Amino acid sequence: PYVAFADDDSWWDAGALAAAVDLLQADASLALVTGEVRVMPDDDLDPVSAAQAAGRFDVRWQETPVGRRAVAGFLACAAVVDRARFLAAGGFPVELGIGGEEEPLALALATTGWGLAYAPEAVVRHAPSASRDPRARAGRLARNDVLTAVVHHRPRTVAGRGARLVERIARRELAPSVLAATTVGAPWALAARRVASPATLDRFARI
Repeated sequence: PYVAFADDDSWWDAGALAAAVDLLQADASLALVTGEVRVMPDDDLDPVSAAQAAGRFDVRWQETPVGRRAVAGFLACAAVVDRARFLAAGGFPVELGIGGEEEPLALALATTGWGLAYAPEAVVRHAPSASRDPRARAGRLARNDVLTAVVHHRPRTVAGRGARLVERIARRELAPSVLAATTVGAPWALAARRVASPATLDRFARI
């Protein structure tokens, strides 16, 4: 009934999965629990986990019924989901691949009324591969950021993310091929367009 995700360079601490499942079972409104990510080898707190702990992923953060911070963002490698609710929400969009695939799922879950909670006691270790290409990953994230906006967000958000993408290419932070890849994905995003409710989008507003 529950599924825990991991990358090929991450793993869950002993007891972390049990802690996440306990929360899912204790709060019938939850569909996803995200753990605390520690970056190896120095055991540093991941910036996303720091943002979750501070409430920066939900401008109207609140405590869940089981006393955990509600969040609007998560890292896939640190997520445990209720399987049925995950599948009903459509799961991760296959079209986006890896990189930024979390936002569409979070929006879909929130739009259908399911909650997401941060559980720092469910610890994940992440040891980023030295062979990872940071520039290529940044390009995928930027592409998927725009495509997610096309599918789920208001026109002004689509325009803003698109403008940032062009600016970053102009500053040579991203390769020109990122714009081409975004254009190739646009027909799918337009066909899949289903703007989230205003309340959900306001809740997911970026700080």
